[in-house]
Amino acid sequence: MNELPRGWVASTLGELCDVVSGSTPRTTIPDYWNGDIAWITPDDLSRLRTKSIVRGARSITKSGYESCSTTLLRTGAVLYSSRAPIGYVAIATGPVCTNQGFKSFVPSGALTSDYLYWYLVYATPSIRKLGSGTTFPELSKTAAKTIDLPLPPLAEQRRIVAAIEEHFSRLDAAEESLRRASPKMAVVRAAVLDAAASHAIERWGTVCVAEVCSTVASGSTPAASHMTPDAGDIPYIKVYNLTTNGTLDFTKKPTFIDRETHLGRLARSRLRPGDVLTNIVGPPLGKVSIVPNTYAEWNTNQAVVAFRPEQDVLEFGLLALWLQSKRVMGPLLTTAKATAGQFNLNVTACRRLEIPVPPLADQRRIVAEVERRLSLVDALAAATAAALKRSAALRRSILERAFTGKLVPQDPRDEPASVLLDRIEAERAAEAGCAPHSRRKAV
Repeated sequence: MNELPRGWVASTLGELCDVVSGSTPRTTIPDYWNGDIAWITPDDLSRLRTKSIVRGARSITKSGYESCSTTLLRTGAVLYSSRAPIGYVAIATGPVCTNQGFKSFVPSGALTSDYLYWYLVYATPSIRKLGSGTTFPELSKTAAKTIDLPLPPLAEQRRIVAAIEEHFSRLDAAEESLRRASPKMAVVRAAVLDAAASHAIERWGTVCVAEVCSTVASGSTPAASHMTPDAGDIPYIKVYNLTTNGTLDFTKKPTFIDRETHLGRLARSRLRPGDVLTNIVGPPLGKVSIVPNTYAEWNTNQAVVAFRPEQDVLEFGLLALWLQSKRVMGPLLTTAKATAGQFNLNVTACRRLEIPVPPLADQRRIVAEVERRLSLVDALAAATAAALKRSAALRRSILERAFTGKLVPQDPRDEPASVLLDRIEAERAAEAGCAPHSRRKAV
């Protein structure tokens, strides 16, 4: 542990807390369940949106409590999930007990629950390294007791907590504003596409897409032995490679097929740059990607339909925009059939899709203007995502400063943590009728 500020001491959770494990009554005995004793599981903490908890999804009876080795924890105990995953944390605001997925910490008088809560949030990446086990990593009670904790004076602990929560409250408000903006950007994007489509339909009408495409066909799937990950002869596109903005993401689990399969069994689903793809199996439906020129040839599976525009009639960029527009795609999407949780479009229905086809010069003008407007929306979305990442980094920085003594100033009038620990130790020794042992000096 780095050099600590004056008045702090280096300690461990075993020195500052009682470490308590939980347990579960037998689930097959109804009399053990639905009682008055709050019983918490890690799943309860996974859904928690505050730092405190008073009840979980289930409760147990007195007989259920007495039937197992769980412990009734007092208000202020800090609950910490110790297995799959390690790191959910909350403060009990009423008497609770937990299942075996916890190592709970009952702080001594030298440590506030709030300070311990935020320290565990901060230290969890390091604490996870203490987990062990073959089936899943678990933090043992022995390991939990060894967790280092820098202990400031009590008054400074309270100042640190107040500062953390003030900073985090502001970040919460900023992040909420950013998250509310994201759906609005999706609405703006859809409005841009639909406005362009509506204008084109009103001015030039529509034609069947099969009249302006040389091919409208779905792909096929070869035997697994003919597919390889990461490298091979022909890149093979799957639905997860398609996006909602016209680009293709072939960095995601790239798959390849051999050339013999590409030219043989999958010959009808051969693709080339400029083909426009959409998925016909969902959810979600509505992904659209243009095949890039990264490779000269591509192939795809049966969950994807490919449109190959006639080059002297239809710009592939315009077709990709129309396939992203609800104004154009709405009638097609209403034909989707639901089967076993999937939504499926028929290739025949795709061939009947009606689209506006302006003169080529107008097509290029429409594509340029729509892409200009969408680029502004995309830039705003990217800025929003970057701001959220910066906020996460700032939270980490705030916690780092808090637990190295740099977030709030030290006050020389504060009682040093070592003095408080010595007094607590003396009180315990007096109660036990023995002499206290000497504590470390303040730094």
